[in-house]
Amino acid sequence: MKTFLPKYLIILLLALIPRLNYGQAPNLGSASSFAVFTAAGAFTNGGATQITGDIGTNVGEFSGISPEMVIGSIHVVNTASAEAGTDVANAYGELSN
Repeated sequence: MKTFLPKYLIILLLALIPRLNYGQAPNLGSASSFAVFTAAGAFTNGGATQITGDIGTNVGEFSGISPEMVIGSIHVVNTASAEAGTDVANAYGELSN
């Protein structure tokens, strides 16, 4: 009986506090389709890289990234990148709170 009591207490504690053990991901909105995105400036690629997903920037330009490297769309200062920039800012705000 003495060996069963600690086991039952551990099981009970683990069953009662699962919400403390798991975090929730923020809602990324339209930014969820982007593999690489920047809303603050340009980024470069210095090597042979294969990117699966959309890439975009809300300001600046790409350098070193050819369309053959991207399996997805490239968005440079258009409506999709503007929406993604807003959604990234909202997700950051959720995480910082």
